[in-house]
Amino acid sequence: MPPIDDDDDRPRSRDRGGNDDADDDRPRRRKRRDDDDYDDGPRKKKSGGGGMVAIVIIVVIVVILGCGGLVAIGLLLPAVTKVREAAARMSEMNNMKQVSLGVLNYQSQSGKFPAAEKNLSWRVEILPYIEQENLFRKFDPTQPWNAGANQPLASEAIKTYISPLDEPGTVQTHYRVFTGTDTAFDPNLMRQRPFPGCFGDGASNTMLAVDTTETIPWPQPKEIPFTPNGSFPELGNAKRAQGLAALCDGSVKAFDKKAMNANLLRSLVTANGGEAIGEW
Repeated sequence: MPPIDDDDDRPRSRDRGGNDDADDDRPRRRKRRDDDDYDDGPRKKKSGGGGMVAIVIIVVIVVILGCGGLVAIGLLLPAVTKVREAAARMSEMNNMKQVSLGVLNYQSQSGKFPAAEKNLSWRVEILPYIEQENLFRKFDPTQPWNAGANQPLASEAIKTYISPLDEPGTVQTHYRVFTGTDTAFDPNLMRQRPFPGCFGDGASNTMLAVDTTETIPWPQPKEIPFTPNGSFPELGNAKRAQGLAALCDGSVKAFDKKAMNANLLRSLVTANGGEAIGEW
C-alpha cells in the first residue's frame, strides 16, 4: 500500500483490521499548518457596510415604533382617565348611598333625622348604621368632637366618608348637609308631619346630603347653613366635573356643577318649597 500523504484530503476508508484510530471514515478537514510558508489563497476582507445598514434600519424601526407608541399612549390617556373617573364616581356614589341609608335607618329607629348641630356631627350618630358601632360607642356625646376622649377618634379614617379621589390617609370628608328652616335636617320638620309626608315636595326632590369642595373633619358638626336668599358654597370635588347629591328617598344623583344654578339648588334644599323641579 502506498504511503498516505498528510496533505491528502480525500476521504479515508475505515480500517477493517479493528484499528480504533482509523474507526472514523468521515471526511477530515485539512489541518492548517502554522509555518509562514503556508498560504491557502487570498482572504476576502469583510465589509462593515452591512452591519451599519442593519443598525440604521433598527434605529429607524425603534424610532417609528417609539413614536407610534407615544401617539397610542396619547390617544389612550383620555380614555383611561375617563374610565378611572367613572370608577371613582361610582365608588363615591356608593359611599353616599350608604350615608343616605344610614340616615334613613336612623330615622326608622328614632322617628327623626340625627341632629346636625350638637357636639358631634350627624355622621357620628349614624355610625352604627354603616357598620361602625364599636367606634360609635367610644364617643362621648357630652364633649365636643375635638375634646377629651373624642379627640383621638377624629383621626380614625371612615372609608364611607372619604372620596376615592382624595389623598391616601385623609380623615376629612366632603359629605355635608344643609341646616335651617325647611331643610331635611330642620328639627321641627318631622314634629309637624311624620316621614315621608313631611317632604311636601317629595323625598325624591329634597336633598339629604351633598359633597362640597371644602372638606372638614368627619366628626365636626360644620354643615351648610341655608337661608332663602343666601349664597351657596362651591359644590363637588374639585377633581371631577360632577357633583354628587343624596336625596331623602335614599337615591344618589350625579349632577353637572356648572348647570347647578342657585334657583335649582334652593328648590332641592327645601322640603316644602312647592317649586316644580325638572331634570337636573
